[in-house]
Amino acid sequence: EEELALLEEMGMDISFALERMESDRVKRQWADAFEHSAHGMVIGDVRTNRILACNEAFARDQDASIPELIGMPILDMYRPEDHARIKQLIAQSDREGTVQLEGVKLRKDGSIYPFQLDVVSVRDENGNLLYRVASQQDITERKRAEKALQREERILRLFVEHSPAAIAMFDREMRYIVASKRYLVDYGLGDQSLEGRSHYEVFPEIPERWKEIHRRCLQGSIEKADEDAFPRADGKLDWVHWEIHPWYDDDGSIGGVILFSEVITERVQARESLQTSEAKYRSLITSWDNSIGLMDAEGRYVYINEIGAAWYGKTPQDMIGKTLQELFPDQYKEAIPLPVREVCEQKRGKTFEAESRFGPGRWFRISIQPVSDAGGKVTHVTINTMDITERKLSEIAIRESEERMRLTLQTTSDGFWIVDTNGRFKEVNQAYCSMSGYSREEILSMGVLDVEALETGDEIRGRIE
Repeated sequence: EEELALLEEMGMDISFALERMESDRVKRQWADAFEHSAHGMVIGDVRTNRILACNEAFARDQDASIPELIGMPILDMYRPEDHARIKQLIAQSDREGTVQLEGVKLRKDGSIYPFQLDVVSVRDENGNLLYRVASQQDITERKRAEKALQREERILRLFVEHSPAAIAMFDREMRYIVASKRYLVDYGLGDQSLEGRSHYEVFPEIPERWKEIHRRCLQGSIEKADEDAFPRADGKLDWVHWEIHPWYDDDGSIGGVILFSEVITERVQARESLQTSEAKYRSLITSWDNSIGLMDAEGRYVYINEIGAAWYGKTPQDMIGKTLQELFPDQYKEAIPLPVREVCEQKRGKTFEAESRFGPGRWFRISIQPVSDAGGKVTHVTINTMDITERKLSEIAIRESEERMRLTLQTTSDGFWIVDTNGRFKEVNQAYCSMSGYSREEILSMGVLDVEALETGDEIRGRIE
């Protein structure tokens, strides 16, 4: 029994020794973790608020040695203006058990650095406060990266806000992140802030087909439209040119979409008005009896109406894009007809009459006018051609009749003359010149009263009146 009792007592001693050894090993591991941690570690006295212990990383952050820091008041590591806040956070840690804070600390040389500190207030099993343990990180690089990111975000925001284009950036819920001033102006939104508001709240009239496009773009699609109708809530119809792209977070996931848009209502309305005007004038031109053509500076037809083409025995489709030389090489030896070239060079219109190159007996009155670009360069000419054959034939007939009459007058033996309503001679025959004793040139410079006797002159004047 004594031996058993002795063995039992020895066994208890061995067990206690083993437990003590295990406890020392664990404590050594914790001590190693404290000493060699990459983060600064510090233990503070709860009564004096002084440093009880710290590791090498903490001392390195403070640019001091461990012996220099042991016993230092905690508040000496902070700027005076931060002391009140630090005291409040220490009290919060004691109440709640832990607290996290960010701020700036003072080094030994007076310089400062940003830090993040996690404080734990340690109590015993009876709830008595024993000490405080803090883990500290120097977050200089993180703060520098955050500032760089904030700067990039400010630049991006400024770029978007002051962009001459209408741009809006949305998150995945189609809430506005930022919108350009041009966007606010184009869509009549005034100076209101859109940040955080739903796109569909701002524009409740957005059609379902656009919402479906937004959903596709939030899945990675890129979509656009050159000209899209946008019926507004007030009954107005806007026309929009738009393009939507997804934007991505750092992890590669889609963070939302960017909308690039332009309200082109005025442009569309102007184009429609121009088309209406062109249709009206085209109808007017095609109904004229004149030939109307538009030729570029190289002599190629850009436009010619049905009448004009028919005069050449062609259709407009036959002539557009071609020169007269290409169409009629026998009649036109130059790609650019001389009158067209003169108008382009002189930048001045030209009107003339010409007989048809396709056979005698047909006459035209041709007006060629320059069309210039914004820089004053003549790029086209308009050609307005009128068929004046009937008038020309009438003029020829009149001239022939006048010539026959003149020959008749010159050969008759009677004196014959013509005067205007003022009694001035316009024509005389040779017989009258012989009777009056004046030459033809002298008589044509005189009046009837200069030649005839007074009585005869009065009678002639009365007849004229």
